[in-house]
Amino acid sequence: EKKKTIMRIYIVFVLKIVATVVATEKDGITILGGGVMGQALAKCLAGAGTPVTIWNRSIKKLDALRDMDKIIVEADIKKAVAASNVVIMNVVGDSGMSTANKVLEAAGSVEKKTLIQWSTHHPFAAKTQQSIAQDLGWQYTAGAMLTDPPNMCQDGAFFYVSGQEEYVTPLISRLSPLGKISNVGTDIGLGSLIDIVIVMIQMGFYGIEYGCCP
Repeated sequence: EKKKTIMRIYIVFVLKIVATVVATEKDGITILGGGVMGQALAKCLAGAGTPVTIWNRSIKKLDALRDMDKIIVEADIKKAVAASNVVIMNVVGDSGMSTANKVLEAAGSVEKKTLIQWSTHHPFAAKTQQSIAQDLGWQYTAGAMLTDPPNMCQDGAFFYVSGQEEYVTPLISRLSPLGKISNVGTDIGLGSLIDIVIVMIQMGFYGIEYGCCP
């Protein structure tokens, strides 16, 4: 009888672990890139109750996050990706996303996972990466973040996402703690294009205001 009781306790314990892993994968979000913006994304989402797994090429940069509730720091990129079915990428690199492409390839093949590409990039780079991502099994979306770390989780934080409707629509509520999430259409380069246009307009206004332009 004692052995049966121990076995029942063990089975319940294992089932709880399995349930936790499944729930985290279903409801959690993985972030690839732990720079200033990546860490701000993690803190914001975790603060809203979303389980977050975060990875960075230099794992030491994430030490400050290790003891935070709802955040798991993962050194293995494949394990980080496996932890969630929604993955945000925000890595520092060039606008052609050569660094981001290397990170994507290091993550390997996946099945039925959605990638949100929020690394700085130009529209043509998104189209190129979309092909790479799809070959690896990703449901690919891309866009831009029109905010800075201090304004994350505020009403004035704007985020653009473009891609296939069935990929983008479920993300709106998942990402809502971050700020205003806008679906800007199916053209994968549109989110980045809007970002570029807004930056150009802002630069024009600054030029006029400070008299640096004739």
